[in-house]
Amino acid sequence: MALDYSVNAPGSHKKAMAYAKPQVVKTFSQSFYTQEVMQGIANGTLAGSFEPATVQAVAVNPDSSVVVTVIGTLSMQSSGSQPMSQSLVMDFLVAKDASGVRMTGFFNKTVTQPPAAAAPVEQPMPQPVGY
Repeated sequence: MALDYSVNAPGSHKKAMAYAKPQVVKTFSQSFYTQEVMQGIANGTLAGSFEPATVQAVAVNPDSSVVVTVIGTLSMQSSGSQPMSQSLVMDFLVAKDASGVRMTGFFNKTVTQPPAAAAPVEQPMPQPVGY
């Protein structure tokens, strides 16, 4: 998926979404490219970038779908704020169907850890999307 948070983001996202199944598009949009994010980018109050470090096919399933792991850093900055960075580790499930190669699922394996001085917080286990 397009982790583009520049002024070119709408075009990048539209192009990337053409390669994804509808449920993946919906979930990705709700998780990473919300209406608030789109508005912030459009009006110049939010900027960001994703720097991939690794993109690697890690498994071929019996149905010939492929799991691709993407590891990188997402940096976001709101007007008047310091930039915030987060490491992302995501798996994308890619399969071929009658319409071509499509992303049929993704799983964000990133779990935000509380600061060392904070009390431990139970976090729900992330759930796979579209697998």
